[in-house]
Amino acid sequence: MNDYRFAEIVTCGARNRGKIYPVENILTLDYYGKKPVTDAYSSIYLHTQDYATFDDGNGGKRGYNGPVKAEFLHFDFDSPHDDLALREVRAFTENLCGQDKYGLCIDDFRFWFSGNKGFHVYINTEEIRQMPPAVDVPDKIKSLCIFLAGKFSTFDKSVYDRTRIFRIPNSRHGKTGLFKIPVLAGELWENITLEEIKSLATQPRSFKIAVAQWLKQKRKVA
Repeated sequence: MNDYRFAEIVTCGARNRGKIYPVENILTLDYYGKKPVTDAYSSIYLHTQDYATFDDGNGGKRGYNGPVKAEFLHFDFDSPHDDLALREVRAFTENLCGQDKYGLCIDDFRFWFSGNKGFHVYINTEEIRQMPPAVDVPDKIKSLCIFLAGKFSTFDKSVYDRTRIFRIPNSRHGKTGLFKIPVLAGELWENITLEEIKSLATQPRSFKIAVAQWLKQKRKVA
Protein backbone atom coordinates (compact mmCIF):
# COMPACT_ATOMS: atom_id res chain seq x y z
CA MET A 1 0.00 0.00 0.00
CA ASN A 2 1.31 3.44 -0.89
CA ASP A 3 2.37 5.65 2.01
CA TYR A 4 0.92 9.15 1.68
CA ARG A 5 3.12 11.00 4.10
CA PHE A 6 5.46 13.03 1.92
CA ALA A 7 5.36 16.77 1.26
CA GLU A 8 7.42 19.00 -0.98
CA ILE A 9 9.19 21.68 1.05
CA VAL A 10 10.45 24.78 -0.76
CA THR A 11 12.64 27.46 0.82
CA CYS A 12 14.17 30.73 -0.35
CA GLY A 13 11.78 31.17 -3.25
CA ALA A 14 9.17 29.22 -5.19
CA ARG A 15 11.69 28.27 -7.87
CA ASN A 16 13.76 26.11 -5.51
CA ARG A 17 11.51 23.10 -5.82
CA GLY A 18 11.99 19.35 -5.73
CA LYS A 19 12.87 18.51 -2.11
CA ILE A 20 10.49 15.92 -0.63
CA TYR A 21 10.31 15.09 3.08
CA PRO A 22 8.15 12.84 5.28
CA VAL A 23 5.79 14.92 7.46
CA GLU A 24 3.27 14.20 10.20
CA ASN A 25 0.69 16.24 8.30
CA ILE A 26 0.61 19.50 6.38
CA LEU A 27 -1.02 21.41 9.26
CA THR A 28 1.94 20.74 11.56
CA LEU A 29 4.35 22.64 9.30
CA ASP A 30 5.11 25.96 11.01
CA TYR A 31 8.24 28.08 11.41
CA TYR A 32 7.17 29.68 14.67
CA GLY A 33 9.99 29.53 17.22
CA LYS A 34 12.53 28.73 14.51
CA LYS A 35 15.03 30.85 12.62
CA PRO A 36 13.03 33.11 10.25
CA VAL A 37 12.81 31.72 6.73
CA THR A 38 11.84 33.81 3.70
CA ASP A 39 9.48 32.56 0.98
CA ALA A 40 9.03 29.02 2.26
CA TYR A 41 6.28 26.75 0.91
CA SER A 42 4.93 23.24 1.19
CA SER A 43 2.78 21.11 -1.05
CA ILE A 44 -0.92 21.42 -0.25
CA TYR A 45 -1.53 17.69 -0.79
CA LEU A 46 0.31 14.68 0.60
CA HIS A 47 2.22 12.47 -1.85
CA THR A 48 3.82 9.05 -2.00
CA GLN A 49 7.54 8.70 -2.39
CA ASP A 50 6.98 8.30 -6.14
CA TYR A 51 6.61 12.09 -6.29
CA ALA A 52 10.17 12.48 -5.01
CA THR A 53 11.60 10.52 -7.93
CA PHE A 54 9.46 12.11 -10.64
CA ASP A 55 11.33 14.46 -12.98
CA ASP A 56 9.71 16.37 -15.82
CA GLY A 57 13.02 16.52 -17.68
CA ASN A 58 13.94 19.92 -16.29
CA GLY A 59 14.43 18.93 -12.67
CA GLY A 60 10.85 19.89 -11.80
CA LYS A 61 7.49 18.34 -11.04
CA ARG A 62 5.30 19.75 -13.81
CA GLY A 63 3.28 17.04 -15.47
CA TYR A 64 3.16 14.76 -12.45
CA ASN A 65 -0.20 12.98 -12.54
CA GLY A 66 -0.01 10.53 -9.65
CA PRO A 67 -2.55 10.12 -6.85
CA VAL A 68 -2.52 12.49 -3.87
CA LYS A 69 -4.21 12.73 -0.47
CA ALA A 70 -6.03 15.82 0.85
CA GLU A 71 -6.14 16.59 4.56
CA PHE A 72 -8.35 19.66 4.36
CA LEU A 73 -10.13 22.03 2.00
CA HIS A 74 -7.98 25.02 1.08
CA PHE A 75 -9.08 28.45 -0.08
CA ASP A 76 -7.10 31.47 -1.21
CA PHE A 77 -8.79 34.88 -1.02
CA ASP A 78 -6.63 37.50 -2.68
CA SER A 79 -7.20 41.16 -3.52
CA PRO A 80 -4.94 44.22 -3.86
CA HIS A 81 -7.90 46.50 -3.10
CA ASP A 82 -8.02 47.63 0.52
CA ASP A 83 -9.60 45.03 2.79
CA LEU A 84 -11.91 43.33 0.28
CA ALA A 85 -10.37 39.89 0.76
CA LEU A 86 -10.71 40.19 4.53
CA ARG A 87 -14.36 41.21 4.26
CA GLU A 88 -15.08 38.30 1.94
CA VAL A 89 -13.35 35.80 4.23
CA ARG A 90 -15.58 37.04 7.04
CA ALA A 91 -18.72 36.73 4.88
CA PHE A 92 -17.67 33.31 3.56
CA THR A 93 -17.21 31.94 7.07
CA GLU A 94 -20.42 33.41 8.40
CA ASN A 95 -22.29 31.94 5.45
CA LEU A 96 -21.00 28.39 5.98
CA CYS A 97 -21.28 28.34 9.76
CA GLY A 98 -24.75 29.83 9.61
CA GLN A 99 -26.22 26.97 7.60
CA ASP A 100 -26.84 23.62 9.27
CA LYS A 101 -26.83 21.80 5.93
CA TYR A 102 -23.02 22.04 5.73
CA GLY A 103 -22.46 20.58 9.19
CA LEU A 104 -19.57 22.98 9.82
CA CYS A 105 -18.64 24.84 12.98
CA ILE A 106 -16.02 27.50 13.53
CA ASP A 107 -13.63 24.96 15.08
CA ASP A 108 -13.30 23.34 11.63
CA PHE A 109 -11.70 26.52 10.23
CA ARG A 110 -8.16 27.89 10.31
CA PHE A 111 -7.40 31.38 8.99
CA TRP A 112 -4.08 32.79 7.85
CA PHE A 113 -2.95 36.20 6.61
CA SER A 114 -0.68 35.36 3.68
CA GLY A 115 1.90 38.06 4.38
CA ASN A 116 0.94 40.14 1.35
CA LYS A 117 -2.60 40.96 0.24
CA GLY A 118 -4.64 37.87 0.88
CA PHE A 119 -5.86 35.17 3.23
CA HIS A 120 -5.73 31.40 3.32
CA VAL A 121 -8.61 29.47 4.86
CA TYR A 122 -8.41 25.77 5.68
CA ILE A 123 -11.44 23.66 6.57
CA ASN A 124 -10.40 20.52 8.40
CA THR A 125 -13.16 17.92 8.88
CA GLU A 126 -13.25 14.19 9.43
CA GLU A 127 -15.00 13.70 6.06
CA ILE A 128 -12.10 15.32 4.21
CA ARG A 129 -9.46 13.48 6.24
CA GLN A 130 -11.17 10.18 5.41
CA MET A 131 -11.32 10.89 1.67
CA PRO A 132 -9.28 8.13 0.03
CA PRO A 133 -6.22 9.19 -1.97
CA ALA A 134 -6.71 9.11 -5.73
CA VAL A 135 -5.69 10.72 -8.99
CA ASP A 136 -8.90 12.77 -9.09
CA VAL A 137 -8.63 14.19 -5.56
CA PRO A 138 -7.54 17.67 -6.78
CA ASP A 139 -10.59 17.82 -9.08
CA LYS A 140 -12.91 16.78 -6.26
CA ILE A 141 -11.43 19.33 -3.84
CA LYS A 142 -11.62 22.07 -6.45
CA SER A 143 -15.26 21.32 -7.28
CA LEU A 144 -16.23 21.35 -3.62
CA CYS A 145 -14.33 24.56 -2.87
CA ILE A 146 -15.85 26.35 -5.87
CA PHE A 147 -19.29 25.22 -4.74
CA LEU A 148 -18.67 26.72 -1.31
CA ALA A 149 -16.79 29.90 -2.25
CA GLY A 150 -17.32 30.48 -5.96
CA LYS A 151 -19.54 33.53 -5.52
CA PHE A 152 -16.79 35.57 -3.86
CA SER A 153 -14.79 37.80 -6.19
CA THR A 154 -11.48 37.42 -4.32
CA PHE A 155 -11.62 33.60 -4.24
CA ASP A 156 -8.84 32.12 -6.40
CA LYS A 157 -10.03 29.06 -8.36
CA SER A 158 -6.57 28.23 -9.73
CA VAL A 159 -4.88 26.78 -6.62
CA TYR A 160 -6.02 23.16 -6.84
CA ASP A 161 -3.54 21.41 -9.14
CA ARG A 162 -1.81 18.40 -7.57
CA THR A 163 1.64 20.04 -7.40
CA ARG A 164 0.39 23.29 -5.83
CA ILE A 165 2.44 24.80 -3.00
CA PHE A 166 1.23 27.20 -0.28
CA ARG A 167 3.32 29.47 1.91
CA ILE A 168 4.26 27.85 5.25
CA PRO A 169 2.94 29.59 8.39
CA ASN A 170 5.36 31.99 10.07
CA SER A 171 7.63 32.21 7.06
CA ARG A 172 8.40 35.71 5.81
CA HIS A 173 7.06 37.13 2.56
CA GLY A 174 10.01 38.23 0.46
CA LYS A 175 8.32 41.31 -1.01
CA THR A 176 6.55 42.74 2.03
CA GLY A 177 8.72 41.47 4.88
CA LEU A 178 5.55 40.39 6.68
CA PHE A 179 4.92 36.90 8.03
CA LYS A 180 2.16 34.47 7.20
CA ILE A 181 0.36 34.43 10.55
CA PRO A 182 -2.79 32.88 12.03
CA VAL A 183 -5.85 35.07 12.48
CA LEU A 184 -8.32 33.93 15.11
CA ALA A 185 -11.98 33.38 14.37
CA GLY A 186 -12.80 35.60 17.34
CA GLU A 187 -10.74 38.38 15.81
CA LEU A 188 -12.68 38.06 12.58
CA TRP A 189 -15.99 38.24 14.44
CA GLU A 190 -14.83 41.36 16.26
CA ASN A 191 -13.95 43.05 12.97
CA ILE A 192 -10.18 43.14 13.19
CA THR A 193 -8.87 45.50 10.52
CA LEU A 194 -6.34 44.76 7.79
CA GLU A 195 -3.96 47.31 9.28
CA GLU A 196 -4.18 45.60 12.67
CA ILE A 197 -3.42 42.25 11.03
CA LYS A 198 -0.44 43.69 9.18
CA SER A 199 0.86 45.12 12.43
CA LEU A 200 0.67 41.66 14.01
CA ALA A 201 2.40 40.18 10.93
CA THR A 202 5.61 42.15 11.47
CA GLN A 203 6.73 39.21 13.58
CA PRO A 204 5.93 35.49 13.80
CA ARG A 205 2.75 34.55 15.67
CA SER A 206 1.90 31.33 17.46
CA PHE A 207 -1.70 30.16 17.14
CA LYS A 208 -1.72 28.78 20.69
CA ILE A 209 -0.23 31.91 22.20
CA ALA A 210 -2.61 34.11 20.20
CA VAL A 211 -5.59 32.13 21.55
CA ALA A 212 -4.32 32.44 25.13
CA GLN A 213 -3.77 36.19 24.77
CA TRP A 214 -7.17 36.72 23.18
CA LEU A 215 -8.96 34.74 25.91
CA LYS A 216 -7.08 36.71 28.58
CA GLN A 217 -8.15 39.97 26.96
CA LYS A 218 -11.77 38.76 26.77
CA ARG A 219 -11.75 37.97 30.49
CA LYS A 220 -10.48 41.48 31.24
CA VAL A 221 -13.26 43.03 29.18
CA ALA A 222 -15.86 40.82 30.86
